[in-house]
Amino acid sequence: MGAAAKRRLWGAIMALCSLYPGRDKWNSEILPSLEALFEEYGEDVELYHIAFPKDWKNRLKK
Repeated sequence: MGAAAKRRLWGAIMALCSLYPGRDKWNSEILPSLEALFEEYGEDVELYHIAFPKDWKNRLKK
């Protein structure tokens, strides 16, 4: 995966966050699901390699 593709993933998640209609549902369901996904595959995928910043959760919290 090239650098541009990695940034597109982060950009797509940011856009989804911005467009998502329910703040409470985003914070209580979507963010924890995303975090669980990263935890499950943490040994296989490092967030740095998919261009997610270290503070990704804070940036996505509405």
